[in-house]
Amino acid sequence: MTKTKTALQRELDGLWAKIVKLRAQYRCQHCGSVHELAAHHLIRTWNKHYRWEVKNGICLCARCHSDAHDHPASFKAWLHIGFPGVYLWLTTERPGMKRGVITQARMMEAKAELERALSIPLPQNGPPSPAGSVRPIWSVRHGQAVLAPALHAQHSSQSLH
Repeated sequence: MTKTKTALQRELDGLWAKIVKLRAQYRCQHCGSVHELAAHHLIRTWNKHYRWEVKNGICLCARCHSDAHDHPASFKAWLHIGFPGVYLWLTTERPGMKRGVITQARMMEAKAELERALSIPLPQNGPPSPAGSVRPIWSVRHGQAVLAPALHAQHSSQSLH
């Protein structure tokens, strides 16, 4: 029995989210929190061509995910500083944006690609500790990306509540 397109899409979304979180070692890539994690699409999900592209995802806690949606310009500036390779891909290297329908055959190809990605071993040395590290964070109050280890640590502790 074959899956409906909607069921296959949900399965692909789950595989994609799992890979994005695994790649981030189940930590928010902004504040380091391990609570209420979400896989955030950098290119919106209506764009079926990139919906399940692993490069199109970043792991964020609920608070940072909300901030990313509420303050997209600040988030983009933070992404530029913190993840220059991803930012370059988003702004210059990827093919043009595509809307529209995606075939079930293409969805099956995407599933095979995601399952292959899940079979690649990840580093076993554990996630980096966000405390005291100098990582770029976006400042909602100032609307810009900043390098601020103290603010980063403060934001991490706030997101645990």
